[in-house]
Amino acid sequence: MDLPATLEKLNYKTLNEMQAKVVAEGLLESSRAVVSAPTASGKTLVSLLWMLANYTQGKKLLYVVPLRALASEKFKEFTEKLAVFDLKVGVSTGELDSNSENLSQFDVIILTSEKLDSILRHKAAWVADVEGIVFDECHLIGEEQRGATLEVVMTKLHLEGKKMLCLSATIPNAFEIADWLGAKLFTSTFRPTKLIVGVSSEKAVTFKDKELPLIPLSEKKQLGEIMQSALKFKQNGQALVFVATRRGAESTAREIGQITQKFLSAGDKAELKETSRKVLKALASPTSQCKDLASCVENGVAFHHAGITPKQRDLIEAGFKHEKNIKAIVCTTTLAMGIDYPATWVVVKDLKRFTGMFSEFIPSLEVAQMLGRSGRPNYDDVGIGVLMSSNRDSDEVWEKYVYGKHEDLY
Repeated sequence: MDLPATLEKLNYKTLNEMQAKVVAEGLLESSRAVVSAPTASGKTLVSLLWMLANYTQGKKLLYVVPLRALASEKFKEFTEKLAVFDLKVGVSTGELDSNSENLSQFDVIILTSEKLDSILRHKAAWVADVEGIVFDECHLIGEEQRGATLEVVMTKLHLEGKKMLCLSATIPNAFEIADWLGAKLFTSTFRPTKLIVGVSSEKAVTFKDKELPLIPLSEKKQLGEIMQSALKFKQNGQALVFVATRRGAESTAREIGQITQKFLSAGDKAELKETSRKVLKALASPTSQCKDLASCVENGVAFHHAGITPKQRDLIEAGFKHEKNIKAIVCTTTLAMGIDYPATWVVVKDLKRFTGMFSEFIPSLEVAQMLGRSGRPNYDDVGIGVLMSSNRDSDEVWEKYVYGKHEDLY
């Protein structure tokens, strides 16, 4: 591979520290590889280079993701970037009771693990032409709901001797995945923007090593005051707020709309009024949720979860990433799974999840994925993450999420 020419075609000027390290260590020559590196370190470019290095005319490459929304995002990105190489990109996430023979016309196919599982069970003839597979967010193999299906498809393709690239967040035992697959492990701690983490108790946000000044808080207005600080931090500052449930996302978005609307220019307000109208009309018969989302958007905030429509998701993405008039998104954990919604600040409001019997702290790797959304390369010098806590839990939050190690993957 002519690396400089390939980078130019992909519209990249150079490799960052992580990318240069794994390429120098032989990633592009490895038929089986695991790359374990922090969120937002640049693994997407690594995957594109690996696919191009391992593509043979007439064969196929698969790119496997955990979520439909991520599949749609990668489809748009890869269609644009790979067109210059004359590679046709397809995507399939629905209709699980099908062998999806129509996918045989594509060179690169983006799938969810559930869709790939269905295709393998239906014995689609074109699978014989698959040369290599990229598994994005492969650390989700340890996740209670999605992990089993991911493990099944990885096992089947491993036993068939397919080429594989597994992309993972930083996990302590990534070497175990590499050993299992007979793959070479590539690791890096590089992150393009520095991450500063703080913990809020009822009275203040305190940052690790005092890298930022303490932020005083009123006991009943914690989140509002944190958002005020986040949006004042820099011009066009934006924030993501992670919560545990869909209902929590909606109620929290309504709450912080009182803050975000203060940071809207006259132009922002006019644009958001039009976006709000489109959000409302995304369904022929708007639901109460559509009306709620439209109202929030007009105030410069949106909620984001699996229950919103693809059209609404596209409108939110445009307002947040391009027009930058949506100042905050309140979301469930789906936005932590590799979807490209970076913000200057990330606030994790709910560090506990109800298990059916009691609430318990969520894994530190999951929190790291959320915090990894903070700090936008090319826009921010630093990313700031705030973990919200009660006074009672504050010491444990510092120990588990700020100073502790991530859990091993099982």
